[in-house]
Amino acid sequence: MIAQDLSLAQNWQAEHWQAELRRAFRNLAEFLEFCELNKSDVAWHLPDNFPLLVPRPYAQLIEKGNVTDPLLLQVLSPVSAGLTDVVYVKDPLKEVEQRPAPGLIHKFHGRVLWIPSPVCAVHCRYCFRQHYPYQEAVGKDHWDACLDYIRSHDEIEEVILSGGDPFTLSDAKLGYLAQRLGEIPHVQILRIHSRFPVVIPSRLTTGLLQALLQFPRSVSLVLHINHPREVSPALGTHLRPFWQAGIHILSQGVLLKGVNDDAKVLKQLSFACRAQGIMPYYLHLLDPIQGGEVFDLPLATARTLYEELRALVPGHLLPKLVREIPYQTAKVPIELL
Repeated sequence: MIAQDLSLAQNWQAEHWQAELRRAFRNLAEFLEFCELNKSDVAWHLPDNFPLLVPRPYAQLIEKGNVTDPLLLQVLSPVSAGLTDVVYVKDPLKEVEQRPAPGLIHKFHGRVLWIPSPVCAVHCRYCFRQHYPYQEAVGKDHWDACLDYIRSHDEIEEVILSGGDPFTLSDAKLGYLAQRLGEIPHVQILRIHSRFPVVIPSRLTTGLLQALLQFPRSVSLVLHINHPREVSPALGTHLRPFWQAGIHILSQGVLLKGVNDDAKVLKQLSFACRAQGIMPYYLHLLDPIQGGEVFDLPLATARTLYEELRALVPGHLLPKLVREIPYQTAKVPIELL
């Protein structure tokens, strides 16, 4: 009877997050009405190749009637020029050139990044993969090719599932991937990068936890969080069983003009994360992606902000401010830029 009750709970949980994804805002007029804004308030940047997608649980965190709300700006940013000395391109990290198999990116020694799903739960205007050729990375044949590559390279100790967003896959598919990767002895760490639980916390189901635990060794979950208001009470509640089960929960974000370019806001973000069992990990400088120009900051400004943050938080709550540079062997900390 208990097993039957658990199965029913898992089905309800799955239906809930899937229903939330189906209900997400995709129509600009409807979204603006919900946010109590007018289309004439500002010239919004919304290209055809990267349409509006905002889940309602995330939209409910946006301050109504505020065109400069930091959560609103991430999903519907105004048109603006970037820095004059920066070239904004479609593939700023040259990832397309570093794919040994469809959907598999091998940039750094000892680890690979795998994109098993082309879909996200939210479209963020600064996304550095908004032009990625996702159509080349889907299907079981591609998964098998990725697994074969990982199996044949025993120097690969960590596999990172990224996106798109891996949590758009069903629990069953994620469990399958976790189990298959767990069968490869040299893969010691499974890391998942996701923004899904931040925008739809109910995605953190019992079934998802059981799926991730199909990997028999170390599992880490890195959540993409840019602002303290994104650390909602619902996120904390749904996360608790995951860190109680021994999954390492980390956060990473992007330093964004108009969103979190304030040392006090970044401090609040670190403390909000830690209060929910999330350890600050990375704060990225913006990748020069075509379409994200409005968020860019001068390097000197980023340095100043980081030094201010360093003085405000203890060392264990200080994320590493880094930039990813194509063909480098690792992310580069700001101290070396």
